[in-house]
Amino acid sequence: MAEADAVVILGGGIIGFSIAYYLSQDPHYKGRIHVVDAADRLFESASGYAGGFLARDCDIIVAAGCWTPRVWNTLFPASPVEVRIDGLAGHSVIYRTPRYTKPFLNAAYGPGEQSHGKDQHISYAIYCPPTRSWTYSPEAYARLDGDGKPEIWIGGLNDNSTDLPFPDLPTDSKKLINPERLAELRRAAVQLTGMTNISGGVAEDDLEVVSEALCFRPISQSGVPIIQHIPHRVLGHGSHGKAGAKVWIASGHGPWGISMSLGTGAVMSDMISGRKPSVDVSGLSVELPASSKL
Repeated sequence: MAEADAVVILGGGIIGFSIAYYLSQDPHYKGRIHVVDAADRLFESASGYAGGFLARDCDIIVAAGCWTPRVWNTLFPASPVEVRIDGLAGHSVIYRTPRYTKPFLNAAYGPGEQSHGKDQHISYAIYCPPTRSWTYSPEAYARLDGDGKPEIWIGGLNDNSTDLPFPDLPTDSKKLINPERLAELRRAAVQLTGMTNISGGVAEDDLEVVSEALCFRPISQSGVPIIQHIPHRVLGHGSHGKAGAKVWIASGHGPWGISMSLGTGAVMSDMISGRKPSVDVSGLSVELPASSKL
């Protein structure tokens, strides 16, 4: 099998970097790996047909999350393939509390016991159903940040409003944060982890906000991810390039991007290196037009 000189991964999220990681660890892949994240314009010097990339014998992996359809239509405007992925907006908050100052330890190991190289820290998760206090389903995760400091992430408040404009770039999402949504999350966070008085009511809101965010999760029309090689015949006029270059889509993982990222990276590495993937992903695809329709 002819192998491209390099792989260009469009999208620096969890899926894109998982693919990059597994490719970097793959002894059968010898090419270069480039990860491209959000910018004012994608590949400003390109023609827009992606012919320039393929002529340089580079594989392209479109892993741009909710922005995958926009990237696809920009690079392959003449392609009859429709990539249907929408964005599910959701607010979240990361905060610290005086009652969670040390990481939880795995109870399987007593004081001074060796963990045989395993991480003794435990990350707890709380999933709550709708109640009188909130109409959504909050999710809270106790974890360690990059510096090893305990923090708590809370989210689960999705915004399906059609009035929420879809940002041109992921970096523009912060401009759309709704303070009222953040206030709802904070109320839930205080009730879940705040200090309570003798009667059980919340006596104090002593949470320190670390960061606030609004993210858009990529939801495919089928409800399952798209992990697929797109053949040259459906890329459109002017996008044929060299025989070794290929185009792939890896997107549409919804709110389960972290859960499915490593599996996606491993499967994509298999396929790019020419091996049969360890998991059957033939059903995770967009519809390709028949040759007679081209």
